Amino acid sequence: MIESARGHKRFNLPNHFLVVGVLGLLVFSWSQAEAARPLTTDDAGTVKEGASELEMSYDLSRDEDQTQNQTLGISIKHGLIQRLDLCIALPYHIQPEEEFGDAQVGIKYLLSKETGNLPAFSLSFGCKSGRPDCALTGIASKEVGDLVLHVNLGYMASGLKREDGVAVCAGAVECALSKSSTLVAELVGEVDADENALEALVGGNYRISEQMVLDFAVGKGFNRGSAKEGRATLGLTYGF
Repeated sequence: MIESARGHKRFNLPNHFLVVGVLGLLVFSWSQAEAARPLTTDDAGTVKEGASELEMSYDLSRDEDQTQNQTLGISIKHGLIQRLDLCIALPYHIQPEEEFGDAQVGIKYLLSKETGNLPAFSLSFGCKSGRPDCALTGIASKEVGDLVLHVNLGYMASGLKREDGVAVCAGAVECALSKSSTLVAELVGEVDADENALEALVGGNYRISEQMVLDFAVGKGFNRGSAKEGRATLGLTYGF
């Protein structure tokens, strides 16, 4: 599920979008695993029918005006039927003001599993409470050895006549270091009528047990309007 760069600040962009495009081409040339926190790039996989995943997160960032933002997040995914899952997410902003953010609801359907040289493909649709925003995203995932690549191409409509929608392109790579630890990196870009955006993130996750995974990451925007001091996130995922 994609929101407007999932809350990322927008900023001007020269030719950095070419990098994201290259990631998009690479995913189709590699000979299925699932993306997870701390990546914001989605994966093509869905939660198994009847199973659930609970994600808890803490995000810290600083705007260009040096305003510090702190947000707690909780989301739950549930496999409704084979190839179809439901996600409900609720953020709570600690700074600059304590308040609940808009709840987000999304569904994802696995169109096809990875076969031969073809990646797995999924479609996701999401919307927010309190706003007419809605997003449609195409997702591709491909695995080779210890590497897994994911590409997202989506569009978020504002639902308002005088507000343009946002096109989003995201690419991510995962590298397994061991059975319990993985390094991740991604680029997330936005394009709309007024300004463009690009943000990078690097981090990792560690499997504490069969059901529990700890994750961490740092991110940074590359243009004016981004979080100049960077961004950090910490999370915990529990499957049941």
